[in-house]
Amino acid sequence: MTDRAGDSVDSIASLLADDIVAQTIVPVQCPHRIGPEGRYELLDLLVPTHRAAIYLAIDRTLSTPEAPSHVIVKIVANRNDLEEAQLARRVRHPNVVEVYDAGVTEDGLAYVVTEYVPRGDLRAEPVPARPSRAAEIVRDLADAVHAAHAVGVVHSDIKPANVLLANDGTPKLADFDLAKDVADGDAEIRGTLITAAPEQLGDTARSALPLSDVYGLAGLLFWLLTGVTPNAPDGQPRSNHLALLETSRVPSDLRDVCLRSLQADPLRRHGSARELSEDLSRWLADTPIPWRDVAIGRRLRLGIRRHPLQATLVFVAALAIVGLVATVFYFYTVDVTAREAILRDQIAYRERESKAMWDWVRGQILILRGEIQLRAPSAAEEDLVRTMVWLERIGELPGPDGKPVRWAKTDVAEVLNAIVVQYARRGEADSLLAAITSYAYALSLESSGALDAANAVLDDLDVAWTPRLKANDPFLARVRQARERVQKSIESGDSSKELPSG
Repeated sequence: MTDRAGDSVDSIASLLADDIVAQTIVPVQCPHRIGPEGRYELLDLLVPTHRAAIYLAIDRTLSTPEAPSHVIVKIVANRNDLEEAQLARRVRHPNVVEVYDAGVTEDGLAYVVTEYVPRGDLRAEPVPARPSRAAEIVRDLADAVHAAHAVGVVHSDIKPANVLLANDGTPKLADFDLAKDVADGDAEIRGTLITAAPEQLGDTARSALPLSDVYGLAGLLFWLLTGVTPNAPDGQPRSNHLALLETSRVPSDLRDVCLRSLQADPLRRHGSARELSEDLSRWLADTPIPWRDVAIGRRLRLGIRRHPLQATLVFVAALAIVGLVATVFYFYTVDVTAREAILRDQIAYRERESKAMWDWVRGQILILRGEIQLRAPSAAEEDLVRTMVWLERIGELPGPDGKPVRWAKTDVAEVLNAIVVQYARRGEADSLLAAITSYAYALSLESSGALDAANAVLDDLDVAWTPRLKANDPFLARVRQARERVQKSIESGDSSKELPSG
């Protein structure tokens, strides 16, 4: 026997033997050949059991001196056990120990040839195992059990001793000795006391149920997570499953998945081995489990664990956006504050300037009034009252006797023209005060009958101030009304039309 085979003799024996008992069949002497044309050469008897003798053997057909092909040969006491081998052979899955061959020798020995898995069974794994390792093992086995159920085979004895580990750690389900065909309604389903589902034990054992295997898978997960079998030695399910899982600090989602399929009532378990596998896959992928009420915070944490890089990028992007918004808001606030300060300064300046300009206008009106009084102290023309109304309103200057002063039309026009010229000399020809004076000058010209001259002044005012004032500005409205009136007077040849008030 090779060193590799010798290192795993004990584990193979414990895997394939449920309970070591006194020898009940006569083992053959090794080496011994069995099978068609002596294909399988028995090397060592591993362990005799109450139902079979198990040997490490070599497949002479596939072996070479450099690479012997090891297999397991089980010689069974009852030829009916070959039926279980046929059931196992129906299951094709990478997580199931493969059955290669079975038959009866010329001297009446029934045998089964299976895959040799050298690492040993699951009992060699340290328990409690890491939650992720436990979930991976049971997920893979659940897929294998689902494949068995799909071809009508119930394993009925899922336990650590019946799970082999390949060299890369892949779990493989073995020993279909107690397997039953789902179609056989009379077949009782039995199992090992410490791992079997409640419906498998006692006098009321039911027919083969796929959900019994679901219990066995959950029991295996429970054992991996806690180091304790799901049932007591008498076969009764333990009443402290939850406490043991919490003591082992099993994550809450994985704990609930395990507890769901450890229910005594089969209908309250996962509906199939596939459903159990899917829940374990979700937990391994940090994905919320649909039937659990997961809070938003928990879903967010799962999402971060599932996509750490994307979550980091989103977090950094969110910080950048918040920082950008805060920066923009800060500078916007500073800008608004600065604009408000500038606006306040401008308003204060305009108020000061307006007051100064208003004082100057009042002074100009006083001067204008004095000049006109000196030039025409006895003027009493009625039209002059309308021409000078704006002066009286702006300056609030009554005449010497408290009544509106009446001046000669030509004197008023002459004085107003002199003020306009003075604005030009001061460099203030474009000021609003100069425009108001020019407007008064145009009205004086109109009153004096100089319609063409009045029209020219009004036209200049309209062109100069339309871009600078709003369309509904009262001053522009007055200028345009006056120009229309003057133009109509020119067209009608009426040069003696009186001015309206204001």
